[in-house]
Amino acid sequence: MITKKHLKSGKEILPAFWNDNALTLMPGETKMVNVKVRKDLLSLEPHIVAEGFNVVPTSWNLSTKSKKKMRFRIENMEIRKDKGPACLHFSARQAGDRGTRITTCPVKLTIDGKLYRYVSVAVKHGMNITGRVELSGLKPGMHKIKMGNSSKKIIL
Repeated sequence: MITKKHLKSGKEILPAFWNDNALTLMPGETKMVNVKVRKDLLSLEPHIVAEGFNVVPTSWNLSTKSKKKMRFRIENMEIRKDKGPACLHFSARQAGDRGTRITTCPVKLTIDGKLYRYVSVAVKHGMNITGRVELSGLKPGMHKIKMGNSSKKIIL
């Protein structure tokens, strides 16, 4: 998903007319896309935000040509086991950037230093979300879980 937004308000510039806004690219591939918007909105330091299923959302300032990856914080991880497999419950929030739209980010979940899976987290600035991941196939005992910026030792 590619959107144009204002730096200060974080709001999308609408309407925006793209020649292609549903891209599929393999690693190393590039594609030029064009967008048409009202000229009076471009004086507000426009940004382009690119996000996707398997990429960290990134914001480009079109005035300064600087780029910045959007950051997410994983907080309050805990393991709950009711019926069935244990579940990792967590909360997340977007750190830093402002914005009014929901942004999706893949977050790496490792258990005992090995990739377990990626979790897609969708959140907007100022909003906390909660989620859970089923932890199937783990042997009983001590495990070290790391999700994004947060880590915790657990006993199953």
